[in-house]
Amino acid sequence: MVQNYTVWVEKKAYPVVVSDEREALLAAKAAGRAFVGLIHLEEHGGGSQKEERTEKSQTSELRRTENQPVEKTAEGKTANDIWDAEYLATPDAICPEYLERIVRRHISLPWIIAETDRLLIREFTPEDIGAMPKEPDAWFTQEEREADQVFYDEEKLKAYIKSQYRFYEYGIWALVRKTDGRIIGKAGLSNAKEREAVRANVPEEELELGYHVFQPYRRQGYAEEACRAILDYAKNELDCPVCACVAGENTASVRLLRKLKVTYFTVCNM
Repeated sequence: MVQNYTVWVEKKAYPVVVSDEREALLAAKAAGRAFVGLIHLEEHGGGSQKEERTEKSQTSELRRTENQPVEKTAEGKTANDIWDAEYLATPDAICPEYLERIVRRHISLPWIIAETDRLLIREFTPEDIGAMPKEPDAWFTQEEREADQVFYDEEKLKAYIKSQYRFYEYGIWALVRKTDGRIIGKAGLSNAKEREAVRANVPEEELELGYHVFQPYRRQGYAEEACRAILDYAKNELDCPVCACVAGENTASVRLLRKLKVTYFTVCNM
């Protein structure tokens, strides 16, 4: 089966090929087009365990196989061996939003993670260097201060974009105010297991919610607005539970996490 789509991104049309036929995908690759390998779960490792999963979790799992090893077929080949495809999806994952993300990866544009009344939540780009105040948060731990340097160093940010966004489909994102295009903060998801203080207390798949709204834009409800959208993304797109870590003295964040009903761990910010 071969399906041809035209996807509009920023007022320009791009062709996308979706197929379960290797020849069609190789032709799309040779032509420089975006393409997606179509996978049918019942044909590739499907079983009673997979049949019990919800349609959402099946789709989310396959979306996260981008650039990652996939299970081998009975013949000992991976789906990537069969299709030479970076992107794999079930038929019901193919929707306008998903295809737009495929095109954005193909032409190196950031994914739009969510849009709220006032904010556009998107992936960072190298062009964002210099557009943000270098403003260490007083509540950051030393570990967080070091990780935050990624967003102020062009080479580190490029590496982060390539490895984090493409590989995991989550990370720390830019909070862009829609009225003027200003980046008013950062927020997103990280692997909770990477934080030593809580590693033993969280399951393997749990993600950590984090945010930092810059000083001039605080006390305007942006943090709650962004966090609610990000929690929706974690639930609906990634199908992952979310926790948070917060300094006990950071009463504003503690109140927000309670309001959002997010499980949180108290950490030391020294």
